[in-house]
Amino acid sequence: MLNDKSLTAVMSDLSLSHGSKAILNKASCHFHVGDLTFIIGPSGSGKTSIFYIFNRLNDNFPSLNANGNVRLLIDQQWINVFPKVEYSLAALRCKVAMVFQTPHLLPGSVRKNFTLPLKLVRKIPQKTCDAIMEAQLREVCLWDDLKDHLDKSATRLSIGQQQRLCLARALAMEPNFLFLDEPTASLDSESAHQILSLLHRLRERYTIVLVSHNEREWEQYGDRVYQLKDHTLALVR
Repeated sequence: MLNDKSLTAVMSDLSLSHGSKAILNKASCHFHVGDLTFIIGPSGSGKTSIFYIFNRLNDNFPSLNANGNVRLLIDQQWINVFPKVEYSLAALRCKVAMVFQTPHLLPGSVRKNFTLPLKLVRKIPQKTCDAIMEAQLREVCLWDDLKDHLDKSATRLSIGQQQRLCLARALAMEPNFLFLDEPTASLDSESAHQILSLLHRLRERYTIVLVSHNEREWEQYGDRVYQLKDHTLALVR
């Protein structure tokens, strides 16, 4: 399987529970660059908790218990992420970016929201940060809307703009993987279409995995669909 050139992530025999609640029982799945992969299932079934394993956010939740194996293709090398991470944790969380249902904004301006992580994590100087910011805001079709408002509060943006700002900020960290937890749940239909169309285009450059409850979304945009059911991930497309 590892000879498949599009294959970028392998989860095998993963068991996962949140306290006494079982989520997965020896489940396996694999993700590919070039696919827009959806994970579907009932609300509250633990789909978001599965995401946490891939960049070790599970370490922040003592009640989240896991056993099994997760391997990722990073910088053209297969890296063990779980049970023991063979990579810098800070670097892993740049390579495995996550965007959540509610936009996670920093206090302050659009510019600060974008450039502060670049300066703190990637150690990039301000002038270069500004160039990266423009390139990524253009990528998510926000530059024309925001170029004259970069020093205004990011909280003044619409929810759709905030979500695209968070996506642009994640892309600026140069990830290999994008995990998105219901990124369109709070958006109107037009904003949701913009996000999904963008992700559909980006899937040729990144491994993209989404949690969604919207059947129309995964029917229209999903290349590969896993259903969380009976504590396993079943490939339904």
